[in-house]
Amino acid sequence: MQFDDRSEDEPIIDPYKKFVVEVYNVVMDGVINSFEKRFLSNSKIYADLSCLSPSNFNDIKNGLPTEALDVLVSKLIKFDSEVTAG
Repeated sequence: MQFDDRSEDEPIIDPYKKFVVEVYNVVMDGVINSFEKRFLSNSKIYADLSCLSPSNFNDIKNGLPTEALDVLVSKLIKFDSEVTAG
């Protein structure tokens, strides 16, 4: 089909496929967008928390990036004024 050809989409006859297209995909798209908005805005604190995971301890032995734990420290300083990234 050329870009200037006009055509209609074929109607979906199978009820399961129609459900997937009209309901499931729309709901899943909304859920994914909600998760992305909620979690991507906090990605720096999740990166800081991942440094504290035992599965990443071998990486910590080689040293952390200079900006590591900065966001976590900024959140924890309310509870302990002496806390530092070091």
